This record gives sequence, structure tokens and C-alpha cells, in this order.
Amino acid sequence: MEFRIASARDRQQVEDLWAYCFEPPEHPFFRWYFEAWQPDDTLCGWEKGNLHACVHLNPYTLQIRGQALPVPYIVGLATAPEARRGGVAGKLLYAALREMRRRGSYFNILMPSKAGFYYPYGWELCYHQLKYHINMDELRGLTSSDGTFEMVRDTAGWLKLAAVYDSFTSHRHGFALRRQREWERLMGSHHAENGHIALLTNGSGPAGYLFYHIRDGLFTIGDMAYTTAQAQRSLLGFMYNHRSQATHGVWNSPYVDTLHMALANPKEGVSVYPFMSGRIVDVAGALSAITYPAGTQASLTIAVTDSLADWNDGLFTLSVADGRGEMKAIKSGNPSLSLTINDLSLLVFGRLSIAELVRTGRLTATSAKSLELLDSLFPKCENYINEYF
Repeated sequence: MEFRIASARDRQQVEDLWAYCFEPPEHPFFRWYFEAWQPDDTLCGWEKGNLHACVHLNPYTLQIRGQALPVPYIVGLATAPEARRGGVAGKLLYAALREMRRRGSYFNILMPSKAGFYYPYGWELCYHQLKYHINMDELRGLTSSDGTFEMVRDTAGWLKLAAVYDSFTSHRHGFALRRQREWERLMGSHHAENGHIALLTNGSGPAGYLFYHIRDGLFTIGDMAYTTAQAQRSLLGFMYNHRSQATHGVWNSPYVDTLHMALANPKEGVSVYPFMSGRIVDVAGALSAITYPAGTQASLTIAVTDSLADWNDGLFTLSVADGRGEMKAIKSGNPSLSLTINDLSLLVFGRLSIAELVRTGRLTATSAKSLELLDSLFPKCENYINEYF
């Protein structure tokens, strides 16, 4: 099979494969997505002139360990029916990793429909959220009427939304940086599916927002951010005021959100939602690009196992000084610790701590000192992301 980046002349076959695997051309999201489609961000697998597989590498910028880094977001991994169960998906993912590395991207994210499918290829769930599906009456007593609301009906209001989002993510990790282009794309996709956007303002300026739909008795929030706990309660109040139109509110929140602790019946309607997977594309590049806690000094030899990307499989030395690191591949040496690309991704993305990796048998080290050093280099983070293509 030949893998290459798509060109404009491949558009029809790319659209046809997407329509076969996901939604039809008449669907609003399909129309919106392919209006902005860029051939350069689509990798195709061809067999005798026919498109057998395709994956989209949508460009994002994520804040990872103190650095704003380009991180492709894999979406639309599709295989033609005649090519399935032949190992095509693994070959396509390998080709995608090679292409991302060629472009200088050290990390990658994807939203898995089945996370277990991607584990053997090195992707791990690095982002979780809390999912709420709450009867509107449960919100009684948790709402506030502070502030005023206005509806945002065009992209001209993106700066006000951005002010809220920047405050909401300021203490979090792994989030997507949203500039004007990203806001206009996000707002465009939401409006394309007949969604609404409400902006909360208080005496200090923009304080919260909701991207939402009301359908089939559900008030469903696709994106919510707020600057204070009081603003969060005002957003809940806005939702509560729609109880004549919806019986239940549905939304996702950051994993560390504590609203559920104030619910009268938190045993129902609240669940952990595995959201986004992450993977290191290039170990040497990734650990050289990020920053490290001030004052940390380190010199470690690390053995990494990566069954898909051969450039990550082997021994590396990591040297850290003055908040910067350098990771180099070496041919021989005695490793201080050994782990798979899956576990290294969980560590660097900040989803699991060293102690958690050790307790679950996912990491082995030659000494407690190595573990302490690694713990100081990669503290656990409060991960958050809420991007849908």
C-alpha cells in the first residue's frame, strides 16, 4: 500500500470514505468540516488507485509542560470495507507517526471511539472528564442569578469568550491554545449544528460561557468555562431557567470539578468519562522541547519500548539543568529505568504520577533515587482539553 498526503484532486474519494464511515454529505457537520478541509493535513493509503484508508492530522497547539507545542489531532481514521482486518489501520498509524515526526511534531492526541484499539499502538488515555446527566430539579439551590447574559450569534464575539477560556485554563495543563482562527472554527461548527452560545458578564467583564443545544428534553452543553465558582453557579442558573424546555442537563466538566459533592444525590447522574488519548511521537524531540521545574538537575539513562515507531525504541540519556532538558539516543548503557511508550506518554502528559506507575507495575527502576528524581522532573498535572476536531 502507498501512503501519501492528499491533494485537491483526491477530495471526492476522501469525502466518500468519510461519508461511508461517519456521517452522510447532507449532515451539517459533514458540510462544515469539508468546507474547511485541507488536503495537506490528510494522509491517505492507496491500493491500485483506490483509497483504502485515510486519517486527518488536524493542527492544534497544546500547552505541554510549559511549552506551546504543535500537536496534530488525529480524526477520521477510516478504512474502506474491502481493506478491513488486513492490518491496514496499524500501517496507517505508523505512516501518520512518520509524517508527524517529519513535520516536527513531538506529541499527538486523538479521541478514541474504543481506547483499547489504540493501546497496542502506543496511545493511552491522558485526559478524563466528569460527565453529568442531571435532572434539572437536582440543580435547585446550586444556582446563582449574578451577572447578565447575552447571546453570541456571530464570530465577532470571540474575544470575550477567549478571555473566559484563558482564565479557565490558566492553572491547567495540556489544554489547546485557541486563537482567533480556532475560535471562529469552533463557533462556526457549533452554529452549523444549530447550537446556541450564551455569554455571562459581571462587574469585572466576561465571566463565563455556554455552548449548548436543547433537543429531546435535554439541555446539552458542549463547552463551558467560567472565571469563578460564582460564575459557574450563574451558568447553572441559566441552564436551570430552561427546565420548561428540558428535563435534564448534560455536560462534561474537568476531572477535578467538585460540583458533584454539592448534589443532593451524587450517586446518580455523575460518571468518569475517558475523553482524549495522547502519545509521544518522538521521544528525543519531546523530552528536549518541554521545560522542567526550576532548580531540578538530572542525568538519567532510560530504556523505552515502542513496537510501532522504531526511532523511539531503545536507550536514551536525559540531561536536565536550569529548566531545560536534552534527550539523546545512545547505542549502549545501563538504564536507570525502563518503560513503554504508553507509560512514558502517561508520565510526560502528566496523567499518572511516578508512584501510580510503580504501583500498577508499569515502570521499573534500579533505585528509589531514580524514582525520586523522575518524580521531581514530571509532577502530575491537572489535564484538561475539550476539543472536538
